[in-house]
Amino acid sequence: MLSLDLADDIVLRLRAGQPLTESQLQFARETPNGIWPRPLLAMLVGQISEAELLRVVDEYPYKMRDLALNDAWFYIGQKRLAQHDVPGAIAAMTWYKSHGIRSTSVHRHALAELQLIYGTDANFEAGKLAHDKKDYATALAKWLPSANAGLASAQVELAYIYYYQKGVPRDYQQALYWLRKAAAQSHPDAFNLLGEMYQTGRGVPSDNVIAMEWYKKAADLGDKVGQYKLANYLDKMPADKRDEAEIIRYYRLAAEQGDPDSAGKLARRYYDGKGAPQNYFIALLWATEASQTNNYEGLDVMADCFQNGYGVPKDTERYLATLRLAADKYSPVAQYRLAYAYQKGKDIAQDLSQAAYWYERSAKQGYQFAQINLGNLYFQGKGVAQDLTQAKIWFEQAAQVGPSDAQANAQYMLGRIYWFGHGMPKDPQLAYKYLRLSAEQDFLYAQESLANILNDKDNAMHNPVEATVWYQKVAAKHQEAANMGDADAQNELGDMYENGLGVKQDIAQAITLYQQSAKQAHYMGFISLSSLFAEGK
Repeated sequence: MLSLDLADDIVLRLRAGQPLTESQLQFARETPNGIWPRPLLAMLVGQISEAELLRVVDEYPYKMRDLALNDAWFYIGQKRLAQHDVPGAIAAMTWYKSHGIRSTSVHRHALAELQLIYGTDANFEAGKLAHDKKDYATALAKWLPSANAGLASAQVELAYIYYYQKGVPRDYQQALYWLRKAAAQSHPDAFNLLGEMYQTGRGVPSDNVIAMEWYKKAADLGDKVGQYKLANYLDKMPADKRDEAEIIRYYRLAAEQGDPDSAGKLARRYYDGKGAPQNYFIALLWATEASQTNNYEGLDVMADCFQNGYGVPKDTERYLATLRLAADKYSPVAQYRLAYAYQKGKDIAQDLSQAAYWYERSAKQGYQFAQINLGNLYFQGKGVAQDLTQAKIWFEQAAQVGPSDAQANAQYMLGRIYWFGHGMPKDPQLAYKYLRLSAEQDFLYAQESLANILNDKDNAMHNPVEATVWYQKVAAKHQEAANMGDADAQNELGDMYENGLGVKQDIAQAITLYQQSAKQAHYMGFISLSSLFAEGK
């Protein structure tokens, strides 16, 4: 205890610019490799470096290491403040936002130091009160003198005023001006908003690399918002450039500080085994944490667990209740799944009007599979009045984003609409365009439709060479599925052998395939087989 008292005394003298006494220097220098906190004292008087101190601590036994680290970063921050290294001090003190022992006085003092660094004054506090009452003119008037005096917190608040158009015209350049001043003082909120500006191209040229650099500055200060934004940014990178370990690391750092969005992301990753070993128990723990604030991604994972009995006993009632709660919280995936349950009557009474309602809510959030299914309901007039124009609108929206299975499905439906003229004049050229786009994404139904159209001698699109190419692709897929016992594929492949579509005509092989399909009680297998015999083939 005496040694820690000495550490506090040394820090007070250093920050006040007063020289240390000879006895203090002698005691601190005596045994830099002695028991804790001797190495800490040696660091404060320059006997060893910060890096050397951390190496010493890292060699301690597990529990002792945690206790020593909890002291070390605070006093490192204090020394940096004495050296007028404010960004360095912020980095040291911010360590306690994600780490440290929260029950200790050192932890509380470190967070208090951060508050003092970012600063406050009477004008700033008055501005906050006015802002809370939505009196933005008064808030602006109060914050401006503080911001001009260099108060980073006031500078950030002014930036928000101009960025979010609170009582003043939106002015990205003014926001940028104040953000750069606050960022020069290492304020994490300034780092985060600068990242957003560069990511969205608001007020500055869009530049994802610079955006990520700003997010990383905030994240490395231990700011949970910056950690989430950085992880989320990295999460959306192309698969070949994605660092899954870093994504998990930053999501976890933010989640450990109570960020529900990060907890939800972690839950999904552990559930799917994406970037982390699949572990339903850990997934459920993070999902439960996220769901405390009704985070819909956490609720989605909880619904999965209850539906499938992963990590908890299977419970259909709780699955549906959780799914509905997630849907109410604007989860497009949950809305889609709830709609699908109503459409199919799965675990709930079939209700096509409810299916259409939830598909529409999900579709309006851009969820492609919901857009396609809603389009199909309008196309068929199920749950809604038949409206081919609405069907086409939803298919067109789903066809805009890709490549993906959903996009290919939407392109296929648009191809059919234009080919058959559903709700509009026929347009063979547009039909060919959409079917070809879908077929090139390996969508089986589009490949079959395209091949049939091109093989038809009675239309202007007749192209037997290209038709053969698509028939061969279809035949290969049917062969693979037929080998696995798929009755429908066996019947379809039989038809191709019977008619020589993409394969050499072989009636015996067609009969074999039809019989395999019929033995599985597939009605088309019976029909195809009887039709072939009736024709005397």
